[in-house]
Amino acid sequence: MAFPGTPNPGDRWIEGGRLFEFDPGPPPSWELVSGAAGGGQHEHLQVAPATVWAINHDLGQQYVTIQAVNGNTTMIPDVEFVDDDNCTLTFAQARNGRAIIRR
Repeated sequence: MAFPGTPNPGDRWIEGGRLFEFDPGPPPSWELVSGAAGGGQHEHLQVAPATVWAINHDLGQQYVTIQAVNGNTTMIPDVEFVDDDNCTLTFAQARNGRAIIRR
């Protein structure tokens, strides 16, 4: 995906039929607003490498399935379920990539 290089908070971008909105963070990330497959999925795009990804998925339950990837590489973070709508992924080294969270 080729997101704008210098976005402003709240900027939106359509990529592959999906609408993303820029969240300045910290850390900065592009959040999927609409277009996810089904209603039980959220996609978090982490643009700037970070060791901690704080994700608001709004799926209404804690114990969801999380897949963290960078290109074709699956990453295995430590996961903390903060509450029914938020989780934190922690990596040993700063990483960028995507987290797909499913109910």
